[in-house]
Amino acid sequence: MTTTPADSPIRILHLSDFHFSTRSQWDADPILRALAGFIAADAAENALYPDLVIITGDLAQSGKRNEYALARQWLEDLWPHLTRDPATPLPSDRLLLVPGNHDVDWNLIEPGARDAHQALLAAKTQDAVTDRLKSKDTRELLFKRHAAYLRFHGDWLKQRQSLPWWQRRIRLHNQDLHVAGLDSAWLAGGDDDSRLLLGTSQINQTVLHPKGEGGCDWRIALLHHPWASLAEFDRNDAQRTLHRHRDLILRGHLHEPDLFRIVPADPRRSCIEAAAGCCYSGKPYPNAFQWVELHRDPRRVLFHFRCWNQGDWQVDRNQPGCPEGTHTIDLPAAAGAVRSSPHPTRKADRQVDTHLPECPEGTHTVDLPAPADGPVQMPARHDTAPVPKPSAASPDGINSGLHMHRGRCRFRDGPRQDPDRHHPGLQPGLLLRAPTGRSRPAYPTRRQRPR
Repeated sequence: MTTTPADSPIRILHLSDFHFSTRSQWDADPILRALAGFIAADAAENALYPDLVIITGDLAQSGKRNEYALARQWLEDLWPHLTRDPATPLPSDRLLLVPGNHDVDWNLIEPGARDAHQALLAAKTQDAVTDRLKSKDTRELLFKRHAAYLRFHGDWLKQRQSLPWWQRRIRLHNQDLHVAGLDSAWLAGGDDDSRLLLGTSQINQTVLHPKGEGGCDWRIALLHHPWASLAEFDRNDAQRTLHRHRDLILRGHLHEPDLFRIVPADPRRSCIEAAAGCCYSGKPYPNAFQWVELHRDPRRVLFHFRCWNQGDWQVDRNQPGCPEGTHTIDLPAAAGAVRSSPHPTRKADRQVDTHLPECPEGTHTVDLPAPADGPVQMPARHDTAPVPKPSAASPDGINSGLHMHRGRCRFRDGPRQDPDRHHPGLQPGLLLRAPTGRSRPAYPTRRQRPR
């Protein structure tokens, strides 16, 4: 266990997308050896010794055993440098892993597994997903692609891993964390990332596990893919559930560092999403990683950005609004797991919804910073929908959509005489890109092209 003071922040080393491969070792080895040396020096010079090391997928390039052998050697060389005293290394179970699409051995995907995938996409129901996962034979057929990954994970932990997803409750510095490790790649079979599934069954076993309810100071979820990679019938519920029941979501895949904050009506549901960038994926991508600090009093999350630039790992000062390579996001006091409020029974067609958390009048307001580079164009409900203009029937343009006035925005929908407070757009709130302050709706987008 760590010997740092009990009131110290919880420190996380967040890495992703190594793509260890014997074929690219000649090019990757200098960068990854430099990465290990930089992490060791960074931890010592800036007191960033981690309590947890998190890798959010694509540890290997093609899910082969020899690739995980390279990964294990790299981790074993780094591990003694992650504590102040190399004689007392970080416990091996402080490494938290989730698989990515390159942790899949595509050669092990049998025709029956591909047929099962197609059947799930055609059914478009969570019942179909659960039925197949209940079957031991079908489950083994689908998880066969993760054979080398599960073997590596189990060998590192010295404990067999039967499922590629997991949940753990961890106590560090007198704080309780609940971590949900999700597998967004259990149906991955190539670079087509728009037809993947998490599944309600997986989420119930991890994010909504009883150990994650009540008394947790921090609730964290790990996954590889962004939301746009999931099939639509699975994506919406998964995204909504994680945003409501997690404080922090760490992911990888897109090979570029990114940071978002979800600001819902109920501040206790505030959620941060952070992508680490990639540790190595060739010259075209900006190799990067990040340190994450969880502070308890006041409750905040501090990010330290690092990148590979012109042959060296260094502080990343190129993130907008982060000249020192750091960014802090304050969060409300922890309130444990927050359950959804029941939707009111509509006795008439028009009724104010006062059941949304922290919205007793059926309205919610989010203040935004002034634009740094001119007006920000904001869509109403979809990326292509225009903000309504005044008309004879609606002189002040308040019939629908997103309304701007003096740096503040409000959602209102329906006839002017009785706005519709039931619109689901109220519930997810706004997705604020940190740290620039630009805003956009919290709906999944296909604009980003996954790698």
